[in-house]
Parts: sequence; structure tokens; C-alpha cells
Amino acid sequence: MIELRYLVDWKKTNWKKGNIGHDPNIGALSMIAGCIRKLGWKNDIVITMHGVTQQYINSTFGRNKFLYICKTLGMKLDQITMPNSVELPNQYWHYEKNALKRWQIFYFIFNACIMECIVYMRIMLAVKEATLG
Repeated sequence: MIELRYLVDWKKTNWKKGNIGHDPNIGALSMIAGCIRKLGWKNDIVITMHGVTQQYINSTFGRNKFLYICKTLGMKLDQITMPNSVELPNQYWHYEKNALKRWQIFYFIFNACIMECIVYMRIMLAVKEATLG
């Protein structure tokens, strides 16, 4: 089993509401799980520390984009019974017209690239120190 922890923003209210609603985290979890599946992992991928309640899952009647992604990639939410029937919500695909939303997406991608570069540089410095050291 591979465990992915949901990156909760404690200042947001989604944790208190018992649902998953922070799109960058949903995207990150989806990309990570998709990569794990592409690399050939066939066992469970379980998302922990998600704050989602069974009541919220039941209230969606399987009409939730994150549940659709979970079903497609074979992910599970820790201590949650996933619905058997999951549908992609109507009106899911649309062109984003809100400038703030586009900026948030760009900001998230930019920060992810910067963090990846920092991690790569730290690894390269550690390798260099280990070989010279």
C-alpha cells in the first residue's frame, strides 16, 4: 500500500466541512497517483489525513470530480467507504474565465517548478559532497 497524505490548509474551512475542495491538492494527489500507476503499481493507493466524512461522500451520490478521479486511478480514502457508482459531473469541462482562478493555477505550477528545482539542486549538492568528501 502507498499512503498519500492530503495537504490540508488548516486555515481553510473545507476540513471543518468534511469535504475535499482545494483544487491544487486534488490535482497534486491525482498527478502523483497517476504517476504511481504509470510506473506499474497495482496495489492500494490510500489517501490519509483527508478530513472527508462518510456523510459528505454519501451526500454526493457519486457526482464529484475527485471521486471520479479516485475511481479512475483506483485510489481510496482512509476509513471511507467509496461509492460503487461514480459519474463525472456535468459541466466539468469549461474554459476558465475568472482571472483569479487562472492566476492561482499559474502560481501553483510556478511554485511546484521552483520547489522541484530546489530539491534537485540539494540532491546534486549532496551527491557532490558525498563524492568529494
